[in-house]
Amino acid sequence: MCLEFIENLTNFGGFKPGAGINPLVSRVRGPSIYLEMCRKLDDVTDDPYNTTLDENRLRKPKAWRYTTHLFRDIMRLHACYEDRTRPFSLWFGNKFVADAIDTQKAIAPWARRRLNDRLRRLLGQGNYAFWFTVEGTPENKRAIHAHGILEVTDPVWWEDKKKYRKLRDSIRYAVGTDTPVQPSHQLDTPATPMDQGWITYCRKYRLSRLRSEDYGGTPPPEIGYPTRASSGGLGRRTSDIYEQCRSEFLWAKKTAEQKYGGYKGPIAAL
Repeated sequence: MCLEFIENLTNFGGFKPGAGINPLVSRVRGPSIYLEMCRKLDDVTDDPYNTTLDENRLRKPKAWRYTTHLFRDIMRLHACYEDRTRPFSLWFGNKFVADAIDTQKAIAPWARRRLNDRLRRLLGQGNYAFWFTVEGTPENKRAIHAHGILEVTDPVWWEDKKKYRKLRDSIRYAVGTDTPVQPSHQLDTPATPMDQGWITYCRKYRLSRLRSEDYGGTPPPEIGYPTRASSGGLGRRTSDIYEQCRSEFLWAKKTAEQKYGGYKGPIAAL
């Protein structure tokens, strides 16, 4: 419900991706948004064919440290500024993968370290943020690539061709350029809007792996564990924004119950 609250509040200008909640708008719109969400859920629970509704949606939001990995990945998208952020797909170089396997290093944390080093030298500390997941290719176990999101503080790095070429090359050199695909296809950063669907797509390999009997739900040795990584600044920003949203959501819940004489639906009892 907290994510739905954020998305609905966005329609009123009360939540800006990357900037978090606007308390002034939230205090005006929050209670009515919460009440409308409750009424919609009550309509669902009154339907006898929806008796298996996930009760976790009805409870107050958990503290950040108790949230699921999926929820945290989705919140990272909400923590990025829309005009500065793009989705990306990146193929890792053959030597990069071979070295990781030989030294028994997991791909994701090693790639994060290399990307951090390159981007920090190019853009400066704190002027970028990224998150990605690593996945393999069924036809070639060593053809490994990543999907994720990349934010740069100055959008000119996306708009100026020369600057973008420097940005692209820094990322490619960080993970090696001897890839299984053509050099022009190694890094793809389309200027398209993103939603939660992109995060779900990025996580598709993890979901299929958990259902796989070949590895018993564990990552293949070519990839290692963990299979996803993010820059440290993005993680801290995400948790701060979530806790701010959680606080506003709980305030809206309490205010709605007081303002409307106590909400009597099944949600109010939880």
